[in-house]
Amino acid sequence: MRSIAARDPGRASKTARWGRGARCATRAETCDVLERTSAAVRRRYASWDEFPAVCVMGRCPHFDEERFGDRYTTVPAAHRALTDASDSPGNTVPFRLPG
Repeated sequence: MRSIAARDPGRASKTARWGRGARCATRAETCDVLERTSAAVRRRYASWDEFPAVCVMGRCPHFDEERFGDRYTTVPAAHRALTDASDSPGNTVPFRLPG
């Protein structure tokens, strides 16, 4: 793991999609943010195995009142269940785009 900063691009993606849903951004603007965020993630992280794991670890303190609470054991179990599913994005969408 390189950094728990993976939470930041996850939040950027969600904020862009919320902005689109609220009609505060055009489809083109939203796609631009998502493409730039995706490129930044691929530069920093090696795989789908690494990126979501650090996202989870970055979110834990936020939901545990900034301390090491029970989320450090319960959230990783949920993460494993999602990444082990054969139809999850991590198993169906390539991390590195061709070309």
